[in-house]
Amino acid sequence: MSNSSFSPPWRLWLLRSPQNHQLYLQLQSSVEAVVAEVAPESPTVPVDTGKKDVVFLLDGSDGTRNGFPAMRDFVERVVEQLNVGQNKDRVSVVQYSRDAEIHFYLNTYTTSQDILDTVRGLKHRGGRPLNTGAALQYVRDNVFTNSSGSRRLQGVPQMLILLNGGRSSDNVDTPASALKQQGIQVFLLDGSDGTRSGFPAVRDFVQRVVETLSVDDKKDRVSVVQYSKDPTVQFYLNTYTTKGDILDTVRGLRHKGGSPLNTGAALQYLRDNVFTASAGSRLLEGVPQLLILISGGRSFDSVDAPASALKQLGVLTFVIGTRNSDIRELQKISHDPSYAQTVSEFTDLPNVQQQLQSSVEAVVAEVAPESPTAVRDFVQRVVETLSVDDKKDRVSVVQYSKDPTVQFYLNTYTTKGDILDTVRGLRHKGGRPLNTGAALQYLRDNVFTASAGSRLLEGVPQLLILISGGRSFDSVDAPASALKQLGVLTFAIGTRNSDIGELQKISHDPSYAQTVSEFTDLPNVQQQLQSSVEAVVAEVAPESPTVPVDTGKKDVVFLLDGSDGTRNGFPAMRDFVERVVEKLNVGQNKDRVSVVQYSRDAEIHFYLNTYTTSQDILDTVRGLKHRGGRPLNTGAALQYVRDNVFTNSSGSRRLQGVPQMLILLNGGRSSDNVDTPASALKQQGIQVIGIGTRNSDSRELQKISYDPSYALSVSDFTDLPSVQEQLSSVMSRVLVRTTPMTPTVTDRVSVVQYSKDPTVQFYLNTYTTKGDILDTVRGLRHKGGSPLNTGAALQYLRDNVFTASAGSRLLEGVPQLLILISGGRSFDSVDAPASALKQLGVLTFAIGTRNSDIRELQKISHDPSYAQTVSEFTDLPNVQQQLQSSVEAVVAEVAPESPTVPGM
Repeated sequence: MSNSSFSPPWRLWLLRSPQNHQLYLQLQSSVEAVVAEVAPESPTVPVDTGKKDVVFLLDGSDGTRNGFPAMRDFVERVVEQLNVGQNKDRVSVVQYSRDAEIHFYLNTYTTSQDILDTVRGLKHRGGRPLNTGAALQYVRDNVFTNSSGSRRLQGVPQMLILLNGGRSSDNVDTPASALKQQGIQVFLLDGSDGTRSGFPAVRDFVQRVVETLSVDDKKDRVSVVQYSKDPTVQFYLNTYTTKGDILDTVRGLRHKGGSPLNTGAALQYLRDNVFTASAGSRLLEGVPQLLILISGGRSFDSVDAPASALKQLGVLTFVIGTRNSDIRELQKISHDPSYAQTVSEFTDLPNVQQQLQSSVEAVVAEVAPESPTAVRDFVQRVVETLSVDDKKDRVSVVQYSKDPTVQFYLNTYTTKGDILDTVRGLRHKGGRPLNTGAALQYLRDNVFTASAGSRLLEGVPQLLILISGGRSFDSVDAPASALKQLGVLTFAIGTRNSDIGELQKISHDPSYAQTVSEFTDLPNVQQQLQSSVEAVVAEVAPESPTVPVDTGKKDVVFLLDGSDGTRNGFPAMRDFVERVVEKLNVGQNKDRVSVVQYSRDAEIHFYLNTYTTSQDILDTVRGLKHRGGRPLNTGAALQYVRDNVFTNSSGSRRLQGVPQMLILLNGGRSSDNVDTPASALKQQGIQVIGIGTRNSDSRELQKISYDPSYALSVSDFTDLPSVQEQLSSVMSRVLVRTTPMTPTVTDRVSVVQYSKDPTVQFYLNTYTTKGDILDTVRGLRHKGGSPLNTGAALQYLRDNVFTASAGSRLLEGVPQLLILISGGRSFDSVDAPASALKQLGVLTFAIGTRNSDIRELQKISHDPSYAQTVSEFTDLPNVQQQLQSSVEAVVAEVAPESPTVPGM
């Protein structure tokens, strides 16, 4: 191992036959050597050789059953030699076969004894096949991370010790390379029998191209690969550093020979073995990756998947063939079909050299970053306006393309000077495609977290400024929605290559999406961005029960039944909406209107902040078309408007005390349950007025309406004019009786029952009195079903219950408690969902029975010691006092001034 600039931050040992004591001594020696030589990933982070983070990755497949006790003993002996402690050495153990399972993280235990006790109790996992590649990727993504206790960013040496007893069933190259990394021209020559006579001409062509490159001043790198049945690397991208050495080698190339011609296999080989950091590729530094393929015939294998894989990697391929080649195959391989060229014979290659050079220059100019310095300068200017040094503001920078890279976290730097120094030194990442969706999800899971420095739980506004230069290759819908649910306020800035609709979707509010022609124009939008940020931060102050009611304005949402059963009545519904709107005083600071139509699911025609004049609203309403569809899911539609329309970002002014009204026009009985969503709307103070026909369920409408007297009915939608006055009267009553919401209980409760999938019995904001909660709990019925999917239930809670729309006060700093009562082992994995709940700040206490898996319960729990078991559920009273004590201790620890948890 060398101490070069490519020295990886991860050290990987592959150990076989762990029974060998000599191996242990060899390992100990290797560890000492590595710690002495390891270099920091960043020159600004000093290496702390007094500590190390050590991860053991154990082969737990069927083939290692007999050897597992010896593997376990080996881990024990290594751990006994470590200096374990919170600020000393840290240890994690992962076992894998088909997939990987974390036994404990780097930050789970702080003493050797705790680690040894757990290691001694490890059981062989079993399973097949043996996927070592997937396991390596898993530890990279889930163990060597800040949130799991890795101190890589603080310069602590990172070590992975792999105990392996067999050959992997999957590819290990990419994940192994990725572990090492977390620390250009290529010529592919057809050397098959059919090109023997033309090979000297091919060699001369390569020479002439190399002569045009800038190798000596360290700009360009070159590799040459020759192939027939299989490929042979003549030299890699990092083999030579001078043009002279490259030319000398090219002049000495000999024809490879062989058949058949497998171009597909050669392309795949390049992707896996040549366009890699270890082979000298600077793909991750944003250096364009060029492939010039010279082929003299048609491939015997398929080129489709390998060609596509190279394009996905961002490789720009130019192909030159002869009259024996298949032009459609060449076009498929090329970066663009127009970059596929043919010559009659290889001796004619000089005729296309100029054309090739022009094409290459054009493409490189196209993929080069527009202006890497413009974005960097913009970030600098924004940071200069912040208050970092007085500990008010925190900053993180993440750069992304195919995947994201954190330049620094929110808690990495505490002074503006340190941040600016790092920003000035940022280098363009490069890579493709542009996966904005994956980057947004990564931010949610890894950056807007307490462990990364987010103060979300303290009520500090969370801002995201996204600067994007193109349309995303993946979907941004779910990740953007997840960030909004978390309370992150996003401002998106794009260029002329961006999709404005996509930017609006991502932004906290569509009006906060901006575009510039080029990144060099970013200074033109800086003032506008700053004003928007200040306005939003002022607006997102915590909800206060003392907000005065502003009856001079109202937010009115129409929810129209657009199912198959209302097709004939839809024109009358449309006319009715028009007449109501004509009576309103529409304006930005007056009345606002939104229209939503639904059947099986809901569709927003326009939001509360889309239009500011009656005329614009009326023009749109007159053009509405009947949606159609079935079944009629009124419950889902009510939940939809609550989560997506009566929100700050959609124009609702509920937090400013403006009365909120929902007018439901319904023509049939709902196919789903309306109780919980109707109750949730009432809890939020939304005044629902239900208007139904003879086909509607009158009791259902009364349940949905804010007050049973707000439920109106007509024989048919054509009779709607007859209730116009009635509606006006109800709306007037609403304005008179609307008062700010006042909480009636300090604590909030939700109950969810699950088996194969979860069912919410009631949300955190469904009931406001203990009596209502107890009445509902007494009436609960057993759900039934199998299998038991605890993982899916935990994920559901994270996404649907511990959210502001469901009544969670996470953003107000209220402790979030989960008490899980489980009677068996989960059929799905609980690892990721349990980790996601912990990242969100949820404190989980798990109680199981003798049929449960205690390790699974410990994994799920906030702390392993908070996992308890009883023989039968009838013994639950025996652990109630212990549970209550644990809860009180944890709540006191995470929020010393929080209200006392009531008796359970």
